[in-house]
Amino acid sequence: MLAAKPLIDMQSLEKLLRDAVIYGQPRTRRAWKKILILVEGIYSMEGSIVRLPQIVALKKKYKAYLYVDEAHSIGSLGPTGRGVMEFFAMDPRDIDVFMGTFTKSFGASGGYIAGRKDLVDYLRAHSHSAAYATSMSPPIAEQIIRAMKLIMGLDGTTQGSDSGFCELEAWPSQHLASTVTMVERKNISLEVTYHLAYHPLAKTSHMAHLNLGKWW
Repeated sequence: MLAAKPLIDMQSLEKLLRDAVIYGQPRTRRAWKKILILVEGIYSMEGSIVRLPQIVALKKKYKAYLYVDEAHSIGSLGPTGRGVMEFFAMDPRDIDVFMGTFTKSFGASGGYIAGRKDLVDYLRAHSHSAAYATSMSPPIAEQIIRAMKLIMGLDGTTQGSDSGFCELEAWPSQHLASTVTMVERKNISLEVTYHLAYHPLAKTSHMAHLNLGKWW
């Protein structure tokens, strides 16, 4: 399992992947059955966006699996707010597992795992959250559905498109200018350090631990 840092040198990541393939497990030197790369869409402490195209290229080269945590990027990146995958115009089939939360852009609670049908079916049958957790309440589910419709522009308004999703070609000039204008109006002292920021709306839930090892 390799957890890639937001600004990691792709050569360093490739060296880790190459060593994992060549040398195998540290003590036994047995070959790894699976190699899983874990990244975040947006790293919240730095505000950095993952270099997804380069990581997908390395994933394919070394036949690894890719897990993308979109907790901070879903609803804030891409022309329609569909996350880092849409931000880079990537094929969703290039990512094996998507994980996200409904506690930030959607202002609700809970989270999701997305992937191929056999993955989702396996998790429904074997994950602790499906077996032991309670179902999502109808008001929370409706809140998430309405937030999705707003983000996608399916609610009959332009509130979603007017909210300023970060697009690759539009950042930073357009969004930085609007942010600075807002700050100046509120007479706030601001030191611009990072090229992206997210704004959580709620922090009311956490994702249950999911064991994905047996699925592969």
